[in-house]
Order: sequence, then structure tokens, then C-alpha cells
Amino acid sequence: MTKTTDSIRVELLPGAVRSFRIGRGQTLTVESAAGRSVWMTRNGERYDYWLAAGERIALCRGDAITVSVDKSDGAARIALMPDGTARAGIRWLRAATALAAAVRMRLPFAGARAGAAACASH
Repeated sequence: MTKTTDSIRVELLPGAVRSFRIGRGQTLTVESAAGRSVWMTRNGERYDYWLAAGERIALCRGDAITVSVDKSDGAARIALMPDGTARAGIRWLRAATALAAAVRMRLPFAGARAGAAACASH
């Protein structure tokens, strides 16, 4: 588990179960999932959620959640971030995914130039 001031990132191994109590509004994002998806349940709700890589769900202050990855799936990485930072994380994830695809296919990666320009404008 990696914790910064505003976010927590957790590697979920197959079969592992983790529980969290949300102290303020946050977004749970599945940053990567080697298998099909990450299971999440929120105490007090009738339904469970199955989230694939790149998907996210808003969480409210006081929510108690449990997340897991099926034993037959590969590892997954999730992030709990304050509401505003989730969008930046998703942009980073998309850029990293595009870069990985470009490397696998040996294509030039245009996203690096576009990302650098976007960062320079701030």
C-alpha cells in the first residue's frame, strides 16, 4: 500500500480482501486489473459492484467498503483519491496505457508531446 497526503494506492493480490472506511468524499479508481475486474461492496447497500480497469466509483464520507479480486484473476491496483484528483489519475492512466500499446506495437507515441504541452500551459 502506498499512501500520500491525499490518496492511497493498494495492490490487491488474487483472493485478497481489503476494507476501508471513507473519511471524506473520495473516488475509488481501478488503475489496473490483470483479470476481469475488482469486486466492491458498500455496507448498507443491496448491490455489489464489479469494476474493470479504468472504471471508478464515487464514495461518500462514512462509507465502509470492502474490495477484492477473485482467486482465479490476476492482481489489481486500486486508488482512493479525493474527488478532484481522480480525473488527473485517469488522464495519467490513459497516457500510460497508450504508451504501453505504442511500445508493444513499436509505434511513435504522440501522447508524450501532448501531455508535456498540457503540463506547460498550467
